[in-house]
Amino acid sequence: MKKLFVKLGEEPTLSLFWNSILIGFLLLPISINPSTPFFVIAMLLGAFYSIKNKSKIDKKDLYFLCLPILWILLVISLIYTNNIKTGIDLITRMIPIAIFPLLLLYIRENEDVLRKLFTMLLIGILASMAINLFLALNNSLSIVESQLIFDASYEGGFSFYESFNHGGNHFFGTRFSNTIHPTYIALYILISLVYFGKNGIRFKYIVFAALLVYLFLLSSRAALMVLLSYAFLFIFYFGDMKKRIGLGLLALSAVILFIFLNPRTKTFYERIITFKEKKNYNYTTSEQSRILIYHTCMELIKKRPIMGYGIGDANDVLQEEYSANSYLTLAKNQYNAHSQFFQTFLQAGIIAFVILIVPIGLIFSKGLRNPYVLAAIIAIVILMGFESLLVRYNGIIFYAIIIPLLMRNDNEFLKNSLRQFQKL
Repeated sequence: MKKLFVKLGEEPTLSLFWNSILIGFLLLPISINPSTPFFVIAMLLGAFYSIKNKSKIDKKDLYFLCLPILWILLVISLIYTNNIKTGIDLITRMIPIAIFPLLLLYIRENEDVLRKLFTMLLIGILASMAINLFLALNNSLSIVESQLIFDASYEGGFSFYESFNHGGNHFFGTRFSNTIHPTYIALYILISLVYFGKNGIRFKYIVFAALLVYLFLLSSRAALMVLLSYAFLFIFYFGDMKKRIGLGLLALSAVILFIFLNPRTKTFYERIITFKEKKNYNYTTSEQSRILIYHTCMELIKKRPIMGYGIGDANDVLQEEYSANSYLTLAKNQYNAHSQFFQTFLQAGIIAFVILIVPIGLIFSKGLRNPYVLAAIIAIVILMGFESLLVRYNGIIFYAIIIPLLMRNDNEFLKNSLRQFQKL
């Protein structure tokens, strides 16, 4: 266990700072409640260390300030928010967006810290998979008239395969992730695949297979899109031309097969192409709901593009619009924007939206020279496009730490991964 933690010479505060983050990343995929105290401790220790040591900052890393500025703009939006309580709750939840980038301006990570951070995340992912498998099995077994019955369908009455399409299988989709929304687990898995694709680990292919199976069972369509983009990156970036064509086509074929083996992919396609044939939008599927949500967001943004509606009112105006248009399913479930880009625009307008995408653009520019960085930011952007990542703490804390690490001007992880890429 000692090998999983860091010890930085005569700097006990700094060691405790990073070790608190490591434990937080270990617990993050399992449940947010036990991980939160460790991130709070890390923020306090980091602030104490930075003030005590008066560390110097690299001015090229000042892009980190985009995240605290975004938080400040959201705080300012409270001025024109009617629903103050909701706004303050979300602002409080988003404090790591303001704190961690500031701390990482003064506290630099090294390759050993990053390796252990992702190792802890990987262990947490595998632990959460084991827990979810146990819970799914437990929920699927029952004793009827002294007989052990296995029925994995959530409502009963469906076969194991049929329940996939109906979204009610204990081993599949949202039912399989009991403590954390599957989108966040999918994000952790996708970033881990990028990191451990660069850095070898013991039993690498067994671990990769487990991660892909977990991703398949979570059934996040956005995550499957990311996998497809990974296959194309493999074709365009790795090895000489013959190696690219051979291994790239093999990777692409495997990913396409992986996607279309998913029974919900066919259902997703059928629901999308028949959307315009729908006469009554009162009741919609999850795929059709997103189309209506995004259309509603764009209409609302047109009305208040400069300042938005305020962080507390963004969801309220969405609910009002759903009701006005008789989108009963959306109103009943109180859906938010289901896209961080739309969510931020609705909350605080175009300036906040621009501040949100500046770090993403910077990382993309680095990614053009480094496929590992490009793969990581593609995963984050695609999932941000389909989920409001900065509404739940699972997304907030991960984003607040990973984005500055990817933006780092002089990062050992980026330098070493680029050297390995150039040797291919």
